[in-house]
Formats: sequence, C-alpha cells, structure tokens
Amino acid sequence: SLCPVSDCPIQNERALSVAARVAEWANTYRIPVYEENSGRGSLRHVTVRTTSTGETMAVVVTAAGELKHKNALLELTGDVDSVWHNVNPDRTNVIYGRSFNLLSGAGTITERIGDLSFSVSPQSFLQVNPAQTEKLYGCAVDLLSPSPDETVLDAYCGIGTISLLLAKKAKKVLGVEFVPEAIENAKANAVRNGIPNVGFHCGDAAEITERLCANERIGAILADPPRKGMDERMIRAILHSGISRMVYVSCNPATLARDCRLLREGGFELRAVQPVDMFPHTGHVETVCCLYHHKKDFISVPYEPKNAHYLKQKSE
Repeated sequence: SLCPVSDCPIQNERALSVAARVAEWANTYRIPVYEENSGRGSLRHVTVRTTSTGETMAVVVTAAGELKHKNALLELTGDVDSVWHNVNPDRTNVIYGRSFNLLSGAGTITERIGDLSFSVSPQSFLQVNPAQTEKLYGCAVDLLSPSPDETVLDAYCGIGTISLLLAKKAKKVLGVEFVPEAIENAKANAVRNGIPNVGFHCGDAAEITERLCANERIGAILADPPRKGMDERMIRAILHSGISRMVYVSCNPATLARDCRLLREGGFELRAVQPVDMFPHTGHVETVCCLYHHKKDFISVPYEPKNAHYLKQKSE
C-alpha cells in the first residue's frame, strides 16, 4: 500500500492533500503500484502543481491506458481545478508519457508573476516557488538589461515567462522551445497579457538559434536550459552568432560551470554571478550568470545585486 506524506515543510498544503487523497484511492481499490525494475504494476506517479492564484492541477500517471475506478478518483479530487490522466507504458524513469487525457476541470491553470498572468498545461515547465520565481526572473532581466531598440533571443523559453518580462523592455523577443504544448501556452500568454512584440519558435534550440541569428540582428541572449545544460551545438551557435552579451540561468551548478568554461574559451567573460535560493532547506540553488564577449569594449555591468560576485576588469 501507499503511505501518504503527512507533512513536508517546503511543500504546499494543497499538494499534500491531493497526494494523500490519491493514495487513499489507490489503497482502497488496490491499484497496483508500478515497479520500475520489473515493469509490473499500474500507478507510476502522481504530480501536483499549485499556483499563487490558488489553483491546483493533478496528473495521475499509469503504465496502462485504462484508469480503473476513475469516478471514485474524481469524487476524491472534486475540488482540484484540473485533473489529468497520463499514460506512460515505457520502461523508463521519465515521469510523463506522450498520452494526456483531461479527466475534469480546465486544461490549464493560471500563475501570476509580477503583473503578468500565465496559462500552464501539465507538459509545461514552471518554477515551483512563485515568490522566488519573481526574484529569479527579475534578476535575469535586469542583468541582461535589454534596450528599447534591441531584439533579444530567449532560448528554452517554456511558456514564455521570461520572454514576456523581457518584451516589456526590448524592441522584440524571440522565444525558442522544444515542447509544442509549451509554445502554444507561450503564444496564448502573449495574447492574454497584450504583449505583441514577441514571437515563439518550436524546435531544437541550437538549430533555431542558428537560423534566427542568420536572419535577425540579435543583440543579446537569455538561456535557461534544463539540468543537462546546453549541448555543444548550442554553445557553437552562440559563439558564432556575434551576440555580445548573454545571461545564463541554471538549476545545476555542475553543467553551468562546464558551459561557462566553454563560453569563456570562445571569448566570453563572466561578469556577474547571482545565486537565488529556490529550494529552502535543500542543497539546490538557481544561479544567474551574466557574460560579455571580450571583443566588445564593455566595462560595467548593468545590475549589482547585494552579495553578487563580479569580474569587472577591462579586457586587454
């Protein structure tokens, strides 16, 4: 049987409540829990997403396509704004499979960051700490400091959170994301917030970056990749783009250090490093780095948060 977690200091109470009710459902109806080693069982995961607006989304992931005792599950989760069933039959530790089925409620929930609102689907990435997310993204935008006559590239843009924040200061923002559902969310978010000077492109980040930089005059880039960091082709695309400055947002210090080394070898200098504590009581941290290309005569950095570390010396 499943043992519900009664308390978690860094987890939202609504999420704990939903998880406990799904565990109750699974135990009551003897839903077999999936075993990764053998591939036997049905219930693989339950993910719960809450937002600062008070909305909640739950996704029940099973190995089989049929969700038994579905009505009983929906009775227990009647107050959840969006309930999904995901099917993942693959022998993998990846959480979601390709098949999503909306069981009840709305297809998306709403998150607010600053004065902007965002629709979030189950496939879309969104930071889990809303209060610190606003600080993290604000730091990234301030460090990049786009000008009103500048086009900015937002790589790994997700649902367009940073893109729309950048668009309030830049001439135009071009967002790039591999997940089609996230791109649809991003386009809808631009419309709902009345921000016209953004464009979103779905596909491989390196491939689209190469194409956009060949056809557009890109002044700066913001990259917020997944934990694995940027691949070598993306590094090369940035180095060959002629872009003079960039901000790198990372959730993994190891891949951040690796990529910064490669960017430094290609002519960039690390000018500012600002950690942001997104996960209290854990060893995890988000880090925002500002890099300038040494061939450009940049002396100062535009943003100086308290406790940031700087390398301000002028290049030879």
